[in-house]
Amino acid sequence: MKNKCSCGKKANRYCPTLKSPICSLCCGTKRHEIIKCPDDCSYNPLNPDLYSSHYIALESKVQDRLIKMLKEWLTPSGFEKKKNRFVGSLQDEDGYYRRAEHFIFRLLTFEKDDKGRTFKDYLEASGYKGFSGLERIIAKSFVNSTGGIFEFSKLSENGKMIAEEVFLEEKFLFIDKSVAKTINRYDKVMLIYFELPTYARITGVSGVVIPPSVEKKFLSHVFMSYEEAVEKDLGLILGRYILENYLELECKMYDMIEDLQDRALSKLDFKECKAEFKLAVPREEIIAILDKKEDFIFEETERDIHYVWVRQGESRKYEDTHPTFFKSDTQDDAPGLLGRIILQDNRLILINFGKAQYNFCRKMLNRYFGNNIEFLEEIIVDQNKMLRDRERFSVTNEYLSSQKKAEEIPQEIKIQILDKFYRQNYEKFLNEPVPALSYKTPLLAAKDKRMKLALIELMKGHLNHIEKLNKKEGTNIQIDWVLDRLGLKGKI
Repeated sequence: MKNKCSCGKKANRYCPTLKSPICSLCCGTKRHEIIKCPDDCSYNPLNPDLYSSHYIALESKVQDRLIKMLKEWLTPSGFEKKKNRFVGSLQDEDGYYRRAEHFIFRLLTFEKDDKGRTFKDYLEASGYKGFSGLERIIAKSFVNSTGGIFEFSKLSENGKMIAEEVFLEEKFLFIDKSVAKTINRYDKVMLIYFELPTYARITGVSGVVIPPSVEKKFLSHVFMSYEEAVEKDLGLILGRYILENYLELECKMYDMIEDLQDRALSKLDFKECKAEFKLAVPREEIIAILDKKEDFIFEETERDIHYVWVRQGESRKYEDTHPTFFKSDTQDDAPGLLGRIILQDNRLILINFGKAQYNFCRKMLNRYFGNNIEFLEEIIVDQNKMLRDRERFSVTNEYLSSQKKAEEIPQEIKIQILDKFYRQNYEKFLNEPVPALSYKTPLLAAKDKRMKLALIELMKGHLNHIEKLNKKEGTNIQIDWVLDRLGLKGKI
């Protein structure tokens, strides 16, 4: 009797849920639907530790079959009609495929046919005909996909990720190797996902990281727009709202980023200026004047004659009208850059980055050279506009492109430099007032229980930045010692 399943057949395994022997047929047909399988059961195909390419292939197979059934449910012509209305043309290729993928999940989850039924209603009425065992579990999960915004706190190379939904404060285990490679700890990511009995999966259409610069504004927009939608549909849940409006929300986030960049750039003098003059005297006389002035530093190049124009000598007066944080406090400070002078045959070329610097240097050229140079033409390029229009042009290309590039710093030296730099900066950081901590120093905030949450959020941002830097530069900068000093090690 001990070796028999409850169905009467010979048992060949032990079920930890039933706490009794079970046969392979009962195990395979009842798991996750009649029997709640433990995550760590070795016979559980959705055991997170057994996640493999075999499951991914099965998931893809189920999704393909669901799409085929969608077309039959709506009829091919009905499917194409809805697709053309929602997806549009192929002119915007990247946008087209994202809309097409999102369209499939709309149909899978909440889009209705002419009779007011969802695809989920259709599948349930048929008892998920055509799907067996694990396929049926995956299919049910697909048609219950939902949306959310998650903060990822743990990532691993095998694709396991721990994340918390920022609005609902619920924790999830996600498994997705490709996503785990592209995000960093404490990234906030808007995504569409479906829940399997033991872990969650991210759909291909989603996974957009929300930049810290617009995070607060965007999250506020999502919640407020959701509350407005609830007034019209009292039964609407947040996950369904994010799923239904995913692409619109994504576009809104990018609009916020672009608006922030435009406002930041509009405050900067981002005009690249070039003026060309004809020499009215031998070039040697011009060189003699440049060599006598403290404002000009000769720079050796492969061609032409180059001088760097700096804020010293008579040109130091430029600082009288320049923003305070660009001024040199003492005569010993390294002088700031004003522009560049290039002598080319019988031409003098002035190059500046910034209209204010350009206007100042034009006046100084008249003062230094008078009738020795004759103005020919000027070119002023608004780099703000070029960035907005996604165009590229620089007035320096023809003059500076042939200069030797700085030698690449060996990786091991770069690592040492960055490690030392961040070590020194974090030593200072611990004892400097921080606005996010009500102008307390991190060390003082660590002693105040009321500041604990603010300190944790602050350090999450620092960890996120360091991990992005390590990925980009191939470094291994660690700030665990900072967390240790703040009493946060193991708490973040």
